Amino acid sequence: MDRDCRIRTRGDLDKILANHKSWVAKYGITSLFVTEIPESTKRDPLRADFSDANLGQVDLTGANLEGADLTGTNLDAADLTGASLRIADLAGAALFRADLTGANLFGADLTGSTPGTANLTRTILWQADLSGAFLPRADLTGTLLFNTNLAGADIEGADLTDANLLKADLTGAILTSADLTRADLFRADLTGVGLVRADLSDSRLEETDLSSADLTNAQLWNAEFEPKVVPSASGIARAEGLWAMRCNSVPKPTTKLPFWKKLLQWLGDRRAPGNRNPMQDMRKALHDAGYVEAEGQVNLAYHRMEQQWWQEVLFDWTCEWGSNWKRPLGLVVWLGFGFSFVYWVLVRFTRANRLYLVRTIGKKDQRRRIGWRDPPRLPDRIPWRRRMRWEVRLYLTALLFSFTSVLNLGVQGLNFGRWVRLVYRRDFELQARGWIRTVAGIQSLASVALLAMAVVSYLGHPIE
Repeated sequence: MDRDCRIRTRGDLDKILANHKSWVAKYGITSLFVTEIPESTKRDPLRADFSDANLGQVDLTGANLEGADLTGTNLDAADLTGASLRIADLAGAALFRADLTGANLFGADLTGSTPGTANLTRTILWQADLSGAFLPRADLTGTLLFNTNLAGADIEGADLTDANLLKADLTGAILTSADLTRADLFRADLTGVGLVRADLSDSRLEETDLSSADLTNAQLWNAEFEPKVVPSASGIARAEGLWAMRCNSVPKPTTKLPFWKKLLQWLGDRRAPGNRNPMQDMRKALHDAGYVEAEGQVNLAYHRMEQQWWQEVLFDWTCEWGSNWKRPLGLVVWLGFGFSFVYWVLVRFTRANRLYLVRTIGKKDQRRRIGWRDPPRLPDRIPWRRRMRWEVRLYLTALLFSFTSVLNLGVQGLNFGRWVRLVYRRDFELQARGWIRTVAGIQSLASVALLAMAVVSYLGHPIE
């Protein structure tokens, strides 16, 4: 149906498309150098004029509509697969449920159009004007949006996976809950964009303008974070995956390397190339605004790009550069159980390494060696239950010695190990001789260092 409400047949439509094809060839519209159509050319009667027409559910597969007038046209559920709509005028067109898979919309004017839930998979929208367009939940997977004007567009919940948005203008656009996984946003303008709950995992944010962008609950896992202007601290503090951000890095080799080469790479200089200044600025902004947790995550992401192997072992494995205060405490507990097994083995199966239980009885100190062959003596053949009971008691003693060793180093006269022994009804002390004493000293030093890291991390002081 045309704008005059006259019903047109398929033959009439094919004739209009044939005349339009002649018009395209006559004026050389297919040339890439033609980006605007003069008014005199537009008035040629051969040009297809579908303004305000109803083309709903019409099959326009592969149609040549370059430069056509589709202003206000109803293309609801129309099939435009592979159609060429280059520099066409689609201002105010209704594209709900339209299939634009693989269509060429280079330089097309889509101002105020309503693509809605249209399928725009792998569509070419290079330099197209989509300012103010209504695109909620649209499928824009792999779409080419290079230098496209999307200012003020509503793209809420749209799928922009693998989309190319180089130099795109998204000023003031609504991208709430949009999927921008692996999207290329190089030099894109995202000033004031609402990216609440948007997925930016593996996306490229190099030289991107994020001024006043709202990234609340946005996903930034493995995103290349090198924006020209960083967002405000309040706009990114609640984003997820801040610690997994990275700078532009060298692509990983596809071939498998031998173990020794991987080890040399791990021990060598592993600083990633790229601009790390945006992360420094973001860390400082979060620190000044008082977002301690977010600051720690950005600090972790920054250091993981340039840390050496010894820094990774000392600061990353232990407390993630001050962003995880629970990990040092967990390591202390695991060290306590691990060293208890070492003490049990040394006491149980060696003679040179000894563990003594010292108790004060009256005014004298009684010292007794702990071990299987020490008093009380047991016969050679004993019930397995009694043997197991002694083995368990021996291990529990080694476990107690391990955890008291954790707190044996006092601070300004405070002996925490002594406080642990005060829990028992009798006063006693465990003393070691041989390698057990040396191992206990190493455990004490490591545990105190880990506890200090936990305290510093808990107080909100990331390691810089």
